[in-house]
Amino acid sequence: MVNEGAPGSYPNLTDDLSDYFKTKGPYPRMTSTSFWSNWVPEYWADSKSAYADIHAYIMTTGWIDTITIDGTLYNRDALKNDAAAAIYAYSTRVGSDPTRNKPVILGETDLDMPGDQSPDPLLSSDTMGIWLHNFNWGHINHGGIQSIIWNSDNIRNNHLYYRYRGYRHFMKDIPLHIGQYQKLQVQNSNQNIRIWGQKQTSGNGAHMWVQNRNHTWKNVVLNGNPAPQSGTISISGLTPGPMIMERWNSWAEDTLAHLKDTIIVNSTGVFQFTIENLIQDLAFKFYNENVVVSISDDWRQYQRDAGRTGRTGISLPPPYRARWIWCNENLTLRNQLSEPGWTDDLTSRNGYSFPLPDTAYVTIDQGIQPAVAENRLYFGTMEGNVYALNLFNGTTLWTSSVAGGTVVSPALIDNLVVFAGVKGLVFAFDTLSGNLIWSYNTKGAITTDPLIIAGSIIIANHKGQVFRFTASGNVQWEQKLNFPIVGGIAANNLKVFVPAENMKVYALSLADGNILVEKQLKGQSFRQTHPVLFNGKLWVTTCPVPMVGSEYILDDVLDDGINLQEEEANIRKWLRGNNNNGQWGYASEDWQHIFALDAETLDTTFLIGAGPVDGVGSPAPSVVVDNDDRILRWFKTAFAYLTGAGPAFGTRHTIDISEIDKNTGNRIPIDNGQTAGMWLLETDNTYGLSVGGEYLWLRQRFRGVQCINLNTSQWQMVQVPIRNYDGGSFTQSHICYTDLLQNDHYQQTPVVLRQQPFSKRTAPVIAGKYLILAESFGIVVIENYEP
Repeated sequence: MVNEGAPGSYPNLTDDLSDYFKTKGPYPRMTSTSFWSNWVPEYWADSKSAYADIHAYIMTTGWIDTITIDGTLYNRDALKNDAAAAIYAYSTRVGSDPTRNKPVILGETDLDMPGDQSPDPLLSSDTMGIWLHNFNWGHINHGGIQSIIWNSDNIRNNHLYYRYRGYRHFMKDIPLHIGQYQKLQVQNSNQNIRIWGQKQTSGNGAHMWVQNRNHTWKNVVLNGNPAPQSGTISISGLTPGPMIMERWNSWAEDTLAHLKDTIIVNSTGVFQFTIENLIQDLAFKFYNENVVVSISDDWRQYQRDAGRTGRTGISLPPPYRARWIWCNENLTLRNQLSEPGWTDDLTSRNGYSFPLPDTAYVTIDQGIQPAVAENRLYFGTMEGNVYALNLFNGTTLWTSSVAGGTVVSPALIDNLVVFAGVKGLVFAFDTLSGNLIWSYNTKGAITTDPLIIAGSIIIANHKGQVFRFTASGNVQWEQKLNFPIVGGIAANNLKVFVPAENMKVYALSLADGNILVEKQLKGQSFRQTHPVLFNGKLWVTTCPVPMVGSEYILDDVLDDGINLQEEEANIRKWLRGNNNNGQWGYASEDWQHIFALDAETLDTTFLIGAGPVDGVGSPAPSVVVDNDDRILRWFKTAFAYLTGAGPAFGTRHTIDISEIDKNTGNRIPIDNGQTAGMWLLETDNTYGLSVGGEYLWLRQRFRGVQCINLNTSQWQMVQVPIRNYDGGSFTQSHICYTDLLQNDHYQQTPVVLRQQPFSKRTAPVIAGKYLILAESFGIVVIENYEP
């Protein structure tokens, strides 16, 4: 009706204008009027206006003199100096008025001067537009009003129009119009981190902005960037189960999510995560529309995540067949039964061998897991070649090289795939083109898989150096531990956990690399093992003897246990050096090799009753986490519940897979009323473990791949390299490459290799809808199918 009328003026004229357009106009038009100041709730509640238009210049026509926001008292000066707080103040003051019955816009506002509605002159020095960025993202609050900065001089002069881009793209698909949103329910361990947002009342969606509250325009102009802030955030009121979480780089005004993953909200509707080293701000979305119960469709690094849990929600029930086998960039065998037009016979049967070449073109280390994301698969070779393949059909998309070759898994961060070379070089390639984006020489051999955490890359080498890189290749910090690092590492958003060959585990600060705490453990090495970080505990496996091999060790202890509880008690005595008056041989603390450390202090609170399960040069496989949050690992025992009865090779008894109680270290049997009856069970040929849905996947290169349904104990022999070999016939296997050993050579593989890889026990990858194996001679992708 009018611009900046007196508060409460012209109610009748405004209503008449509204009536006129409703009855005379050819289509609906919104009408309103505006006041130069103040919120007059009774006026707007009675008005026929489509929306309310209020004006408030912070230092002059605004009407909020003081307000408390997140426990901090703000006056007019403080609001002007913190643009996000300014819009929060007016939005929530108006939005919380119970009489409000229509949308409200703050049609004119500015960060002005006392007695003068011109912008604060110091704003012109904020050439990055911190004030405008924070003003825009501050609208994410639960108040629900929109506002307009009136004076655009600083926007034009500093070319700040891009500051509207990020918030627009972040918000455009959030259905606020349904009216089913409320203030976000959140707890925060650090009051210097500001968290504003909303959640759906159903718990099916949420969005929030997370800001270093000291990153305000005035503070940065006068003092520079604030100190980084870290903290733990707990969101409540969400729907229990899986949800998609999107992480947006809001400060960069990104138009797409920076990272996207599936998280699991606990049974009480709470999801907790950490923010590390925050200088500016981030934004997050949570939603569960069309979510399949899964932790991730991708496998972006070794054992899938920075905690090395080795699990995904993807379930692959039997039967199984080879979909394609990549042999080299010019040869991919494709199963004629998988897709129309594919011509290769990859149906396993007695007397038949797949048409593999006699000699391998590449050699892939036995410890490698391919990295998989967005239907692309990445891996490297001992010869120094790195490849990107199409996950659907095995086509080579690009190839490049790393000096000296690689014996570790690649890792994916943003649009980069990172490879670590055995000579100490780190390479980051563009995932789409294969172009080298950056490289760095750590000057120490690398046998530790790269780790991705909090938008950065952790690398460790044999010189005891640990590096944290940004995605752009800058070294954020370096820590020298002075002892070789040969095995795996794990991390969360606060710490990096590094086992070194002085048999200490170090917890390093992710923020600066400083040593926070260290713990001495029993054992001879961490080689071929990796720690697993889950729910506040670090599960660490060590090699108990220099040349691993423990066949029939512990059998006399197992002979004396009349039940599982007594067996565990006896094993603990033996692990403390008690030989039962000479009845138990080799009793010693040195056999202790699986440890549960508190992730904060690295203290141990219990001894796990696990004797040695290892042999032929390889240590016992590290633990795995299943989708019921159970910690699973191998145990030599007289009481099998999941795997099968003995005797097994290397013991008069058997070996089983059990849960470890997180509070006591006791075994909790996986008892489905029957055992899997799996074959072969050998203490010197245990299997690396990963989990997909309800299936436990087991793999070692010599015996192949097996799986057990953790809910039913049903067992499948999925894949073996050679059907008739080493005194056995593996006729039950779904997939077999070769009927007989074609070449009588020491490598014991279906084809002749160019180099001899180390023997390792590495779990299979589950990604997309496939099981993925890095064989020494190539890549094998396995699918399930309807028979």
